[in-house]
Amino acid sequence: MQETPGRASPLEERAQAAVTECLAIAPDWTRDDLPTAGRRARAEMAARHPELSSGALDALAWAYTYNWR
Repeated sequence: MQETPGRASPLEERAQAAVTECLAIAPDWTRDDLPTAGRRARAEMAARHPELSSGALDALAWAYTYNWR
């Protein structure tokens, strides 16, 4: 399968959609600090997407905490 220059592959599109979905999970700053919010986002994504590997969930949690800091 040949990729179209300048266009994301289907895998890249799925990965970006997962990041966008994860970052849309609103933290509750009245009860959570940043590490706890990241763990909650990871758990939420695991519940929503059981097909994601532990490594993928860790990467999403990292992106979540990086973007919310």
